[in-house]
Amino acid sequence: MIEAEIDITEAMESFSKAAKSYDLSSAVRENLDEIGRLLTMKVNLKNMSNIELAKLFDLAAKADDRHLAKKIVYRLAYRHHESFEAQLRYLGKRAVKRENYSSFNMVAKLWKDRRIKFTN
Repeated sequence: MIEAEIDITEAMESFSKAAKSYDLSSAVRENLDEIGRLLTMKVNLKNMSNIELAKLFDLAAKADDRHLAKKIVYRLAYRHHESFEAQLRYLGKRAVKRENYSSFNMVAKLWKDRRIKFTN
């Protein structure tokens, strides 16, 4: 199984530049194919920095991709020697601080899934 190593920084930089210029609709249109390709590819999370993983979590939240978001949370928790729940709390605080509601909603969904899994 070959895992593709991709550089998401270019897509994120062009997206953030457009966000700063308040031209989000064109940025989304231009980067939609790239973002979709990134989210559907098998990504090697081991070689990504923590910042890139956090940005990829935000993209996965916008695309409502629970599977990728959960993989990212587990990868970050493993790196920081923390539990899955502690990493979710951190990502929730980060989402509130940055007013990123899609990421916060993804954290809430993963938290709810976690509670259902352990209570049944």
